This record gives sequence, structure tokens and C-alpha cells, in this order.
Amino acid sequence: MSPNLSPLPRYSGANYPTKEQILLHPELLKTVPRRWARNPVVLTALSLVLSAGLTACGKEQSLEELREQVRDFLQWLKAQGVI
Repeated sequence: MSPNLSPLPRYSGANYPTKEQILLHPELLKTVPRRWARNPVVLTALSLVLSAGLTACGKEQSLEELREQVRDFLQWLKAQGVI
């Protein structure tokens, strides 16, 4: 017995910022719910998901630009007392 499948009439866009929006406003990455900010596992998972998602599309970045972004994020984590 096969399921009754039908296409969606309309598909809404993503409710999270695009790579271009993050590059224009990097402070968006620093806004994390307080509960998440106190949990290093959640922050690590969030950073991995964001980095994987944001590097999958968009303009190509140099290795130095990526290193700088990672360095900035790690400094922010230290300032939050996570690491």
C-alpha cells in the first residue's frame, strides 16, 4: 500500500539568515538564547551547523578569511565564559 503524497502548493523561504546577511551583519551570530550560551555542547553544535550551512553556498572565501571568522567566534566564546 503506497502513501497518498501530493506536492506542497507553496514552499516558504527559510526563517534563518542567509550567508550574505551574516556577512553583512556578523553580530547576528552573537545573538544566542541565554540557555544555549551556558551550554558548551549546544554552542559547539550550533557553530558546526552554521559553518556547514553557510559555507555550502555563496561566494568563495579565502582560507585566511575563514580563519579570521573562526578566530572571532572563538574569542566570543571565551568572552562568554564557555571556553
